[in-house]
Amino acid sequence: MGDVPRSVQLKLGRVDKHMETLDESIKAFLKPKPYSAMRVLEGDGRDHVLIWDDYVEPPDDFGLIAGDAIHNLRSSLDHMAVELARAGATAQNVAMTAKEIAGIQFPIVLFEDDFAKQLGRGRLKYVEPAAQAFIESSQPYRMTPKMPAWNNLYLVGELDNADKHRLLTTAGLAPGVIKDNWPSTLNETPLRTPEISLAPERGAEIGRFSFATPQREVDVPVDFKWGFTLLIGQTWHVHDIRFIIGNYISTVRWLVNELSRNFLP
Repeated sequence: MGDVPRSVQLKLGRVDKHMETLDESIKAFLKPKPYSAMRVLEGDGRDHVLIWDDYVEPPDDFGLIAGDAIHNLRSSLDHMAVELARAGATAQNVAMTAKEIAGIQFPIVLFEDDFAKQLGRGRLKYVEPAAQAFIESSQPYRMTPKMPAWNNLYLVGELDNADKHRLLTTAGLAPGVIKDNWPSTLNETPLRTPEISLAPERGAEIGRFSFATPQREVDVPVDFKWGFTLLIGQTWHVHDIRFIIGNYISTVRWLVNELSRNFLP
């Protein structure tokens, strides 16, 4: 049973530090209560419109810290691949060249053919066949064949590539509207949000409840919670950014632990 390589441990340690910083930053930002909302009744009380009362733009740092955490996650996998290659080369009594080491990379792909292409490019050169097979079994097209592009491993790779080359990792406000002990006959009333996303400024609509008959505000109380989520491609995720990245961390930690335990001396 092999230990997780030191370089991988250090990369994952940086991930933990970034997540601690992100959590502290979010708590500090929310402490002075930068957001508030109010309700306006329309249509004699049939429409309860929720609008911004106060809004402060979230700091860019939230996305930047998240991007750094994701980058270290992706890097830990590449370091893992190099350590597996070194172990394989040692077993074969071969000295790896600098060029070979530079070509090693942990493949993350959507299709089986692309994995074969990665092997052809030397991404897992000298990695023993059983370890290569395990890495192949962890690919998005194997783990989540119906939705490989939403696989945790694939998103780690995509978010890291985008952050490095194209777009900064972006965190955005995710307002939550909580129904507080509504009558059972009204509890299933959905919150309708604007089809066109308006600038979150004072007076802009967050959403509305539309009832068949007029309702008093006191009978359908709501509370608000404020959190932050992650922009993935062109889609805002529905979960808290810390929860999302926490899932990515769990996936990567499981991979490196299994690879270390089973394929390193």
